[in-house]
Amino acid sequence: MSVSSRILIRPNLKQYFNNSKNSNIKFIVGSNGTVMYGHQTVLAINSEFFRNIVFPSGSTDPCVSHVTITLPDVSPSDFSMILYFCYTGTITIDEENLHSTTTLSLQFRMKKLLEICIDYLSSSSRPWKVTNLLIQGSEFTEPLENRTKYSFSKFIGNKINAQQTEQENEKRVKGNEKENEKEKEKEKEKGKEKEKEKEKGKEKGKEKEKEKEKEKEKEKEKEKEKEKDQEKEKEKEKEKEKDFQKKTNDGKSLKETIVRFSFNHTIRVAILSAETDIRYVHNVCESIRINQKIGKMSVISADQVTPSFEELKTFDALFVYSADDPFKSPGELGTNIAQFVRDGGGLVLCGINALDLSDENQIGGEIATTEFLPFSKAPAITTSASSLGDVVCPNHPTMININSFDGGVRSFRVNATTLTEKTDRIISKWKDGTILVAEKRHPLQNCHYGRVIVLNLSPPSDRIDYGGWNSQTDGGIIISNSVEYVAREKEIY
Repeated sequence: MSVSSRILIRPNLKQYFNNSKNSNIKFIVGSNGTVMYGHQTVLAINSEFFRNIVFPSGSTDPCVSHVTITLPDVSPSDFSMILYFCYTGTITIDEENLHSTTTLSLQFRMKKLLEICIDYLSSSSRPWKVTNLLIQGSEFTEPLENRTKYSFSKFIGNKINAQQTEQENEKRVKGNEKENEKEKEKEKEKGKEKEKEKEKGKEKGKEKEKEKEKEKEKEKEKEKEKEKDQEKEKEKEKEKEKDFQKKTNDGKSLKETIVRFSFNHTIRVAILSAETDIRYVHNVCESIRINQKIGKMSVISADQVTPSFEELKTFDALFVYSADDPFKSPGELGTNIAQFVRDGGGLVLCGINALDLSDENQIGGEIATTEFLPFSKAPAITTSASSLGDVVCPNHPTMININSFDGGVRSFRVNATTLTEKTDRIISKWKDGTILVAEKRHPLQNCHYGRVIVLNLSPPSDRIDYGGWNSQTDGGIIISNSVEYVAREKEIY
């Protein structure tokens, strides 16, 4: 049967169905990779699934300009039918495509389409399937109780009416007219009594509702008081943290501000981060400690303290990255790191905020010059999905065991494509040609310099950050390989 979506859709939308013109969503469907196109506004209207991708957290502005969605387990013909429904409001449902239609309506959270499937099942005398489908879609359909009453009434209503008719006929046959009249009078009296009872019940119900409203108001006041108490506790905790930081910066040594992760191996690494959320730092540490040769990792909160050269030179390698938070002293920190590299230490500089030309609060000083960076700071690219492109040096130690890398839905990076000096080296690129991994190489006469690797990516993965790199690919190995490489004894490569 042919069913309408019951929503008003402009007739001329049909011409944009599966049309690449002005499309900002690309689908890769089925095992054969069939390509289809969609428009984010049309799909967001019809599907909660697509709306959450395009407008996350209830935002009115789309989070991305273009996105590619891969659906390997969906049949191209079934997805084409769903896509056609979004643009025309029309779909044909029969016994052959009923299962796939209901499955996809639940998968993509399409409320209108799911209701059409429920109506179809209701008319086909299968109420148990209606109930099961309503349970699965209860988060975004009508309340389960209302729909099930509606569905079952179609099947049992006629039987109830027939039974009532038979009972009335039996009463008429058995009784006489006088008895019927008496019964009717009694029934009228009972009806009046019931009406009075109903009125009393309504009055009691109104009183109960008023009492409930008063209780709700009291509960709201209690919740507000709790929120105020929680805010006061948070403020107290913040004050305690500030006092602790002041004491640490004024009188305590740097070692007391370091979180240590100890292993029975050799390489000593310090992670210098400008990151207030410790969960992101732990996620980066998990990537670094993939390499079993790394013995000790020390996390230094460089947004709170600035380690000196004397404190840094106790490590074999530094992993420096920043989030949206600034370093405490960007210039002083950069100069201390530069002295560490000149002394033979290894450096991995990572994170687009540290490489963004427009961010003045990020790493500065001598380390931000062409003497130490293989490419200059550059403006950030408008985030768009990308992955590993050309591997220029496949035998380089940083690319060992690297089979794939996916930067995720945003693939954070800066727009850097060229090196600052001929002696520098591009190791690998993103698919759009921007640099992914690069190395700063010094002439032989300056061999006392340590190695410098720059990773043009954001180190947290999608396990902690929605826009992070795909944790199912080898981003963690790239990070850990880079740390091991810069920490090796100096050699000519």
